[in-house]
Amino acid sequence: MRVIDLLALLADQNKNASVLLDTQPTPSRFDDFILTTADDQPQLIFKPNLTRKAPLRVWELQLLLKKPDLQARFLYLTDANGPRAFFGFIKRQNGLILN
Repeated sequence: MRVIDLLALLADQNKNASVLLDTQPTPSRFDDFILTTADDQPQLIFKPNLTRKAPLRVWELQLLLKKPDLQARFLYLTDANGPRAFFGFIKRQNGLILN
């Protein structure tokens, strides 16, 4: 999935819903990403921030990603097992979990 695809999916969500990463052993808060390229594929990798007090909100994530140079990048997330491809999110009672 690319950044532009995630932004399209988030457009219909509650803007104040919390957003977490589906990491092992428990979902993680995040607020940053790494930009890289692998096999000529531009990537954006979300990384957990264990010291962050509150989760990002949907509107904050949209602001973070709405940069023209990011929109064609493919999404990944990383945890203790390393980076893995991003496929979407699960809607839970307390917010969204990116997986």
